[in-house]
Formats: sequence, structure tokens, C-alpha cells
Amino acid sequence: YPLRRQRQMCIRDSLSGHDLKKMGYLPGPKYKKVLSILLDKTLDREIRTRKEAEVIVQQIMARRLD
Repeated sequence: YPLRRQRQMCIRDSLSGHDLKKMGYLPGPKYKKVLSILLDKTLDREIRTRKEAEVIVQQIMARRLD
């Protein structure tokens, strides 16, 4: 159970659409892609802190997603 609990904490602490809005990004279709990328990176342990997630969001939002 410890690994499952750790993953749940990781996911719970990841950013949400509300967080993206607070960061100044307007809601839109890009949100879904950004949040999906964040979740994947969180589960793969590429993102471990909220600050790392915010940096990733800034990088993603700065480029065009197709």
C-alpha cells in the first residue's frame, strides 16, 4: 500500500485547471493537453514538486501544441 498511497499523494498535489487560471492562463482546449502531460510526468516521477510543475506549464504554454 505505501506505493499506492505515495502515487495518490503525488496526483492530489499536482496542478489543476484552477491553478492554471491562477497562473494567468485563459481556460481553453489547451488545458486538457497540459493537465494530461502534467499527470503523465507526475506518474513517471519527472515532476516531484509544485514548482517543477509550474515550470513545465510555463514551457508548454509558451509553445504551440498540435
